[in-house]
Amino acid sequence: MKLGVRARAYGRRAGHPWLPSSNLRLSDGPHLFLDWRFVLPGEIGLIGPHWAASDGRAIPLRVSDAPEWKSREIDATYVPDDVPQGIRIAAQPAEKSSPFPEGGPPGARIIHDEGIFRTWYKLPEDSAEGVLHYAESSDGYEWGGGAECKVDWSACPEAAGSESPEVFVDPTAPESERFKMFVRSGVGATSEERVRILRKFQRTRPDDVYPTAGDEPEHLSGMYGAVSGDGVRWKGIPGPLVIHYSDTANVVHYDAQLERYVWYARCNWFYGRRSIGRAETDDFRRWPGPEMLVWPSTGLHPSDDWYTNSKTTYPGADSHHLMFPALYHHADDTTEVRIFSSPDGIVWSEVPGGAVLSPGPTGAWDGGCVFGGLDLIPLAGNRVALPYTGYLYPHKYPRNSLTMRSRVAYAQWTEGRLGALEASDSGSFTTLPLVFDGRRLSLNVQTKHAGHVLVEVADREGRPLPGRSFDEADPIAGDHLDRPVTWNGEPDLKKRPGQPVLLRFRLRAAKLFAFRFA
Repeated sequence: MKLGVRARAYGRRAGHPWLPSSNLRLSDGPHLFLDWRFVLPGEIGLIGPHWAASDGRAIPLRVSDAPEWKSREIDATYVPDDVPQGIRIAAQPAEKSSPFPEGGPPGARIIHDEGIFRTWYKLPEDSAEGVLHYAESSDGYEWGGGAECKVDWSACPEAAGSESPEVFVDPTAPESERFKMFVRSGVGATSEERVRILRKFQRTRPDDVYPTAGDEPEHLSGMYGAVSGDGVRWKGIPGPLVIHYSDTANVVHYDAQLERYVWYARCNWFYGRRSIGRAETDDFRRWPGPEMLVWPSTGLHPSDDWYTNSKTTYPGADSHHLMFPALYHHADDTTEVRIFSSPDGIVWSEVPGGAVLSPGPTGAWDGGCVFGGLDLIPLAGNRVALPYTGYLYPHKYPRNSLTMRSRVAYAQWTEGRLGALEASDSGSFTTLPLVFDGRRLSLNVQTKHAGHVLVEVADREGRPLPGRSFDEADPIAGDHLDRPVTWNGEPDLKKRPGQPVLLRFRLRAAKLFAFRFA
């Protein structure tokens, strides 16, 4: 049976571990512990917990047709095999770099493209809002090749001077449109034109209109686009592409798994609270209105907003979709940055652990508020970094050219260590049945002096592979970014090509950040 693109995307996260067809197929690259996607939850079945008779035999769940159990009282004991115990997932705080020089590159958006770091930014002295500059770097620190972008907005003159233009690379586009820009701007040059455009959208595209757009036509807002072959010379697209108000960093990218463009937007209609929305399309020139994706939960303070989204993926691991949204506290006009994780960019969960980035002390260059930028990029020295913008004053402090000055720095993590599966004492878990290329397993791991990690490899039925049980496992201790797992000194997993396997872990005083196969 041939499934559609979206059905296949759902299928990657919808499989049941007991069904032979539901093995979890892993791609190359690191596999990070930022959610529970790899961890077997534990359920009555072929493997995992079960009820057992006094002689140790497992009693099946459905016994109505079994002669020995059919019509008698059953004295059974619960055996919690392969149920995760003693573990949690926790976000790891970022380290801050020194800020870049004021009034120059990089901007809050940095793309790592074909070995080059690319950024787009504005200068404080630019009087026109729409002036945009471009620069390149070979290492993410030293920037050169600056140029003022030339944008031909003749196809949509109302977008000239637009705010917060966001750029991405489209791998499916012809070379002349390889770079795409997505911006918010007011709709129409006159009141009559704004009303005409709004009425047309309401008639022909009623679901592609911001819900309160008709309340104040003079403030009608839409999203516009432009395309470029080099990131410097741009051609505007007739618009608006959608009528929506999203006056913050709008993240658009091409999702190769969904084979569609995806937009992460601000939504302002969750009962007066800023939230995060999402839309997708197969035509960059025509967008639906975004649907609500993340909104302030009842676990937050009632004055909190999700102000931005800062959506990205982990470098070299596109199945790890991440957001670094700024949580805005109305109560004291401050922000903090947290992490959300998703296997597909559709379903999201917050990584526990609170803020990974907070404002500096009062008087510091980022002591007022901080906002995550775009994208997460690889840096030298086994580091990954997210550009962030910091302000001296709070976000809603009275604004002028001095109080609105900002600088950009990096929020940095050691490679693969944005979150950790932790066991403060003793813990254990089993993975879902995994299918992967490679015959060796390595761990990104950190233990205390008295801690260690042991790994067992088992088949789908839960039976350890010969020589790959806990009894043969060599304990792993210390701090390692890429530590090979061995059994009596041997690193080979001893599995057949294409064979699904379970990995069982026992941890003591340890943090497991990621694993990979080679």
